[in-house]
Amino acid sequence: MSKQLVFLCGARDFHAMDWYRSAEEQTPKENVCILTDLIAAEGFTKLVGKNDIVHKLFIIDRFLFKNQSTIGNIWRNIIKFIVLPLQIGLLKKFHRKNPDSIYHAHSMYYIWLAAAANVPFIGTPQGSDILLKPFRSKIFHFF
Repeated sequence: MSKQLVFLCGARDFHAMDWYRSAEEQTPKENVCILTDLIAAEGFTKLVGKNDIVHKLFIIDRFLFKNQSTIGNIWRNIIKFIVLPLQIGLLKKFHRKNPDSIYHAHSMYYIWLAAAANVPFIGTPQGSDILLKPFRSKIFHFF
């Protein structure tokens, strides 16, 4: 039995979905899926389709603003911080049910989530996660 590749990411993130689509082309459909907490909030276009295999963590879309803004970005980060323990538990539960999975965590939040849940993962930070955020955020700088 081959391992399942689970994209642990925001399903509205174009970069993560691009990685997912590339993996779909190279991997049997049943061996690749998405595990997410975001689908299409803050004015983002829904990128997942009816044929995509999407598993849900606690979806935070309904708690976010209708459009992107600086305040909305801060609010989203607060919400993600508040629900992080729940997301860790849901990720651990998913992994217990899918022990042959390996996770591709895309962007720093999901890397931290995978590390906190102690699941096997490969992490792909975005450029700003490395080049900008450590100098603008004390939390990013610390980690």
